[in-house]
Amino acid sequence: MEGLTVEKAGRGNLEDILSLNSKLFEYESQYCDSYSMKWTNSRYGREYFINRLSGDSGVVLLARVGEVHVGYICGLKFFHPCRSSQIMAEVENMFVEKLYRRKGIGTALLNEFISYVKDIGVQRIKVGALVGNLAATSFYKKNGFNDHEIILEKEI
Repeated sequence: MEGLTVEKAGRGNLEDILSLNSKLFEYESQYCDSYSMKWTNSRYGREYFINRLSGDSGVVLLARVGEVHVGYICGLKFFHPCRSSQIMAEVENMFVEKLYRRKGIGTALLNEFISYVKDIGVQRIKVGALVGNLAATSFYKKNGFNDHEIILEKEI
């Protein structure tokens, strides 16, 4: 997309990231009724993103069109001792504003994330998508991700 820039976010971008994450929660609430819609702006939500912005193993990338942030991707590098590819990364959350979807922004964010984690030694990436979010599942499969694990939950 013309005018698209993907850049590593800094602490000064926290409010924009929180705003985009709130929109992600609103969107995904159609697939998951157990999200706390207050989490993003809670102490825990803010600390989560501050850690990703300032930690050695976390990263947040922002997509900007002109002067407006229209999407983000957030992830974490971790060590998985029982896997053959032990140094892994996880795309923990990602969102693109509705008006900017299907314009290559999600792919640009994902490709930049892959490049970033590859440069810090990551050998394998994982991502989760909520059951029913077929657009997300299709997007990740189109970008080379394969089915690997099913996680089940039960309310008790």
